[in-house]
Amino acid sequence: MMPAPLSDAFMLQGEACAALGSAFMGQLCRLLGTSDWPDTPLRTRYFAWKGDIGPSAQSLPPRLAGGQHALVINGDLLAGCPSTAAGR
Repeated sequence: MMPAPLSDAFMLQGEACAALGSAFMGQLCRLLGTSDWPDTPLRTRYFAWKGDIGPSAQSLPPRLAGGQHALVINGDLLAGCPSTAAGR
């Protein structure tokens, strides 16, 4: 089960993204905040993170979203991602 502070951070980021007009990132963050994550090194690291992970501190949700976006831009992930599909 996802730690509550991590889930809360993703939900808050999802709301902020949606309010700023990024429906895709809003949905992605909300999905990440409510889903079970597979057992991966990323999950282990995020679930064990110490400290304030919210928007006023270490901001883990946008860091993960930024990493995902970099993978899309490099062509390594989600070739049909809405944020890059128009540019290809």
